[in-house]
Formats: sequence, structure tokens, C-alpha cells
Amino acid sequence: MKLSTILPTLTFSTAATLVLAATDAQNQAICLQRFPATEATIQIFCSGSGSANAVGKHFVDGITVPSRYADTGIEFTASTGDPLWLRVSGDCSPPRWLPKLWCLAQFWKLCASTSDAGGWNSRLFGTSDCQNFTIGPRE
Repeated sequence: MKLSTILPTLTFSTAATLVLAATDAQNQAICLQRFPATEATIQIFCSGSGSANAVGKHFVDGITVPSRYADTGIEFTASTGDPLWLRVSGDCSPPRWLPKLWCLAQFWKLCASTSDAGGWNSRLFGTSDCQNFTIGPRE
């Protein structure tokens, strides 16, 4: 194969790889543009742990899965007016710590990559896929 044939192919392949590898910031920007209410709820959910300290404020060092906080999640109303639910259910044994930055990154990825017009998406993450991240209809 001639170099003139290989070079455009390599250039296209490299460019395609770069386009497919979105960063967390790009996913957040896409999510914010497409589903602003979902992005705001992601920020709130991933900032809480469900454990209150003596003055009633929530810790911000992550979430444990499974836990009542993660499984209960947050119900919210999407920009479309649809009632939605954002949560992380799971059957991790022992329970796994979900740091805030990981929580944000996983939910931004779900939000940015959904093909659903309402923003619904779900995906397994974590060790042995024991964490089920969900943006979906209220049950």
C-alpha cells in the first residue's frame, strides 16, 4: 500500500478516536445544553451522602452503594415537564464508596450519551457492575 493511501486513513482514524473520547467537561456541557434540569440534579445528588453531621449539613465526600441515600435518589421535574428520578441502585457486597467526581462523571456520561428525547438512560458501573446508574421515569 502506498504512503499516500495510508496517511489519509491514519489521519481519519486518529481524528475519529479523538472525537469519540469525550472528556467529563464535554459531557457536562452537552448534558447542560440538552437537559439543564438533569444536570442540576446530578450536581445536587452527587454532592450528598445521606449522612448528616451534628449541624445537619451533608458530607460531600461521596456516596456508598448500596445505601438508602443512593437507592432513594432524587426525584425532579425535567425541562420537558416530565417527572424523572436520578439514583444509583446496587448490590455491591461489601458496599462500595462512590466518590463525588466519579458520580458526576458517570451521570454526565449517561446524560450526554442518551438517545432518548426525555433524557432517560441507565448503565452499570463499578466493580463487577454492581452499581446501576439511572436517569429515568419515577416509579
